[in-house]
Amino acid sequence: MLYASGADGVLKILDLNFEYKMKKISFKSIRVRMFVGMLGLIFILVLVVNAVVFRKYIGDMEKEVVSYADDTVQKIAENMAETIYSLEENMMYKITYSEMFSYQKDLQNAVAFSVEHKMQAFAELMKSNTLLIDTVYIRDKYNCLFYWNRAEASHDYVREFKKTEAGRYIEDHYETLKSQRGATIWRRFEDDPDHIYLIKTVLNQDSLVYEGILCAALDKSYLAEMEENLSFQMAVYDETGSLLYSSPSLYDAAQSWAGELSKAKPASRGNGYLNVYSTVDKKGWTITGFISQKEFLEGMMEMFGQLFWLELLFILLSAAMAAWLSKNMTVNISSLISSFRRIGHGEEVGDIQYVPGDETAYLCEQFNHMNHKLKDSITQMALDRTQKEKAEYNALLAQMNPHFLFNTLESINALAKLEGQKEISDSITKLAGLFRASLPGKGEEIPLAQELDYVRQYLELQKLVSGGKLEWEISAEDSLLSCRIPKLLLQPLVENAVIHGFSDMMETAMIILIVKASPMGLAVEIYDNGKGMEQTFIDTILRGEETEKYKNDRAHIGLCSIQRRIRYLYGEPYGLTITSSIGEGTVVKVILPLLLLNT
Repeated sequence: MLYASGADGVLKILDLNFEYKMKKISFKSIRVRMFVGMLGLIFILVLVVNAVVFRKYIGDMEKEVVSYADDTVQKIAENMAETIYSLEENMMYKITYSEMFSYQKDLQNAVAFSVEHKMQAFAELMKSNTLLIDTVYIRDKYNCLFYWNRAEASHDYVREFKKTEAGRYIEDHYETLKSQRGATIWRRFEDDPDHIYLIKTVLNQDSLVYEGILCAALDKSYLAEMEENLSFQMAVYDETGSLLYSSPSLYDAAQSWAGELSKAKPASRGNGYLNVYSTVDKKGWTITGFISQKEFLEGMMEMFGQLFWLELLFILLSAAMAAWLSKNMTVNISSLISSFRRIGHGEEVGDIQYVPGDETAYLCEQFNHMNHKLKDSITQMALDRTQKEKAEYNALLAQMNPHFLFNTLESINALAKLEGQKEISDSITKLAGLFRASLPGKGEEIPLAQELDYVRQYLELQKLVSGGKLEWEISAEDSLLSCRIPKLLLQPLVENAVIHGFSDMMETAMIILIVKASPMGLAVEIYDNGKGMEQTFIDTILRGEETEKYKNDRAHIGLCSIQRRIRYLYGEPYGLTITSSIGEGTVVKVILPLLLLNT
């Protein structure tokens, strides 16, 4: 019944402590964390693959589109160079054929109406070559001005035309244009964005004499034909880098790109477009292809939209696989947690039936092993507790015996004194003093002087027993008598010398006890002239490895106990050392810390 109560108490304490710790631990399920981690890894993998594929696909597609656009622009530039050259050459023939400047042969009889009629004839001739001219303006070498408009002819339009950007351009650059003999320049002006102006310096075909400046407003649809059937838009810049033509939807981007044209590189980016360009030979023009990145990406997004559904299906399948893997990989961990929780609630836990093959199986195996050891430890703790209770009970009974003997000795001492037996009375008094010292007291340590007094009382009793064949000398500095040492530490050492060192000796036994201060602390040296012992035997005793012969010898057991007692109280540097040899006596040295009585 005593064992059962002890075991129940130990189990109850363990259960309460474990349950308290389990309550303080908060954690997320490892299965959930593994599942979330695996799913997160899958998402990251999908994103990385998408990024790589997208970047690679974009790069490859851009290269293909740019390559196609570049080849197309190159061909358009080559065709335009031939077309423009042919157009300008044909234009010169039409000027000569229409005889627009023939009035200069008889300037005095020149009539504006006749000149305008010839200007109209020139426009119609050009129209026959699919070139629609809406306006013709002439400023000749005599500063005579003529104007024809397809919609309406009027002399007032001459003054109006001079106010336009095209008219001001001719006036401002007249001398420069005059010097460019036979040249034709193409210009676009902001106040008339629907036309392209051909400004030509006209020379007489026979005499090569300068006749005047011809300005023809050409409908921009002539250049718009270049964009037909193209997957991208185009813009044309003249030799000065000014915008000559662009579709209306491209105008802002083309106009802003004009400033970047001089420093642009092939396949440049700007304003949401990929740009490729080529130069028109002889004219110095630049044809630029504008590939809309938005339209380009919209086509790709449609393809990636289809890819998204495939990736979503892949993620769902991966999530299911991750859930299955996390469940199977954590089944052993779940079993461990369940077992720990049952232990925390005080339940008895059996062995875990684990799934072998990985590290968690090792954990489960170790848990089963530790669970067995825990059960054994609980049983042993219950036994120890029971034995402790029995030992305390026996100790309580044992305290009654010294008190009874002490009281009995006091009664005998009183009778001896009444009978006048002084030696008997003194012996009883010394024996009673030793009994009093052995009784449990309040403190573990006593003054050195008191401990030496116990040694003297013991030696006097032994001298009485041995018939006077025992002598001793005790020497201690007065300043050390108040030092604290463990109670009954030296008396067992002296007792060991008397019992073992002087047994079967015929001559007088001698014990010398010296107490002094040393660098290590308090040093106590005990010398005897006994028969001595083998040094290996002494070392065996101090290590607690008593031989079978002395296993139940109280004195030899006491040496080991004193060593352990000193080490327990003061630590490893302190303790006993014993030096002896057969026939040479024994020297016991005790090193203790130097502790004053009130420290």
